Amino acid sequence: MFLFHLAPAERIAFVGLARHLIAADGREGVAEAAALEALEVELGLPATEIAPAAPTPELLSTFASRSSRGAALLELLALAYADGVPHPEEMELLKTIAAGLHISELRLLEMEHWVVQQLPLNAIANAFLSEDE
Repeated sequence: MFLFHLAPAERIAFVGLARHLIAADGREGVAEAAALEALEVELGLPATEIAPAAPTPELLSTFASRSSRGAALLELLALAYADGVPHPEEMELLKTIAAGLHISELRLLEMEHWVVQQLPLNAIANAFLSEDE
């Protein structure tokens, strides 16, 4: 939804982080695979060809603007919630990413709250797109 904020290098870094996040709990569920596929379409990148990437300071410094850092974190939060409730390992990883992006823990919680509120609205929107009247 917000990935248009990312420059080409940021898109590649984001996919690496997304793949690392999905692997954080030791399993990739159907919902996570579908969410990654949707991100792949939105980004126009072959996500399966980009290696998972840990949130190193060098990688996180790729995100140059406030909007790209926020967009990346919002999308990663949504990915963590793709299969329902995020695994504790995923949440720890998101805290590490937020800190590396210079986003406070309070802001991370606010962003998480927004993502949780959007989940039922996204389900309704998807129903609009797939159901007959």
